[in-house]
Amino acid sequence: FELAHWCRSPDFVFCDARERRQGYAAIRAPILAWSFTDDGYAPPAAVDALLAHFSGAKIESRRRSPSGMDGPIGHFGFFRDRFRETLWADTAEWLAR
Repeated sequence: FELAHWCRSPDFVFCDARERRQGYAAIRAPILAWSFTDDGYAPPAAVDALLAHFSGAKIESRRRSPSGMDGPIGHFGFFRDRFRETLWADTAEWLAR
């Protein structure tokens, strides 16, 4: 029931949970957020809306298109082995800093 309610709400999991919104705003850790232009589950506008709730964090947002990336990325593509030398390497470099 809760998932169905969230999915019908433009503000998703934040629609009726003040404590949850405050929790996200209290996060101070740096965040690297990837988004992909061919992601049907989380299009760029949805990612931007989600990241806005992390108001206390330093966010580095990276948006990539599948062009030049050896095929589509989509919602789960980041985890495919073919991105080991590109997306994964970029993320590992960010974590190392």
